[in-house]
Amino acid sequence: EARPAQYRQSGLRAQLAEALEPSRDVDTSSNSDMTTVTIVVRNPTQHADLIDAARRLLAKRPQVMGQIDTTQAFLISHVGGSSQSGSGRRAATLIAELRDAPYINSKVSERGLEGIVTDPARHPDFQKWLEQRASESLDLDLTWTPAAVIQLSLPDNQIAKPGERGGLDDFWNLSAPLVEMIDLDGGLAFRAIESEFSAERGERIRKALAGRSDLSIETRPDQSMVIRFLSPPPRASLPDEARLLRAVRARLAGEGLRPLKIEPLDAKRARIKFATDSEARAFRTALENPYGFSVRVVDEPMDTFGPSESATAPSPGDLRLPLREGGFLWLKPEAVIAGDMVQDAVPYFDRFQKSWSIHYELTAEGQANFASATDVNIRRRLAFVLDGVVIEAPEIIGMIRGGSGELPCECSEATNSARAKSLLRYKDDLPLRLVAE
Repeated sequence: EARPAQYRQSGLRAQLAEALEPSRDVDTSSNSDMTTVTIVVRNPTQHADLIDAARRLLAKRPQVMGQIDTTQAFLISHVGGSSQSGSGRRAATLIAELRDAPYINSKVSERGLEGIVTDPARHPDFQKWLEQRASESLDLDLTWTPAAVIQLSLPDNQIAKPGERGGLDDFWNLSAPLVEMIDLDGGLAFRAIESEFSAERGERIRKALAGRSDLSIETRPDQSMVIRFLSPPPRASLPDEARLLRAVRARLAGEGLRPLKIEPLDAKRARIKFATDSEARAFRTALENPYGFSVRVVDEPMDTFGPSESATAPSPGDLRLPLREGGFLWLKPEAVIAGDMVQDAVPYFDRFQKSWSIHYELTAEGQANFASATDVNIRRRLAFVLDGVVIEAPEIIGMIRGGSGELPCECSEATNSARAKSLLRYKDDLPLRLVAE
């Protein structure tokens, strides 16, 4: 599990890996003696740099016979129905036939069966046949997307030795990262292991980071790069009273309630008047239900790293909240980070760890709070709470000034995306509770 001090660095690494390793859209295969290589690009628009690199290599390697063809990729997804039904059996038979076809490059993914015709001359007839077969089954959904096929081969007299990739090694490596990423204080150093690909890999990185205003990128003469974090521009904070009213209105809107009047009493209290008792009860119930995002200090002994074993609160006012993996923790009542201190939250997939996470960015106020809390609570734990459940509670090993990080999610892409949207939905939220009626 990532430590908090590693959050910002690992988030940058994950973004670079996403840009450098297009494994979802690119497949490379070869025959046993490495005299032919086929590169299938399912999204040629996003990977135009890879196709251009293949063209440049072909121009420099006249002994390699190769061609680049545009075609279409297909996706067959299963949309329901029993596998024992006639339609389900036809779907299973069709998928098995496609996986065994010699001129079809296919793979099974979380989306379904993805494939492409590696012989473009066969594509028109195959497309008609596949659409006819897919229409026979109500369980299948067939979609087409643009694609490209790069096919390369060596003359017979240049067969590679057993265990070697021979003269097509550089083509095989087109879709592989082959880079070094070295942690620096406040950033990363990046370089391509093969100098021939330094410019092309560097261009991918610059495109991927084009929207990151929190980074500085220095390109050195050898095309290696140093990427460092900058302090993001501060976001103006509203006065406490205005923040409270904004949070109250957001919570009321979420419940579909329209009060008669919202009257601020001071910076931390407001009185809300409703037209009916039923509306007042609905809002009271909403305040009792777990809601929102917050980061709180775990109020447990410093050598405790699992769920709490105590049924009694260590300090007055502590919150007893469940852990995602089971058990519960006692948390201090004050929120280090509230929902309105989250500036942005986006889902991303770590291709090295093969797992989904949520990358979040904090406001200037959130960064200051986070740095202060991590400075005075070293060796304690911080609990990241979403809708009343502790998502994780990592140990604090030092002050964290970054203001960004990742929330790991041992879950599906859809669940992770929904959680990221939840964080953004709570951007106007503060922890609210009923103090008097």
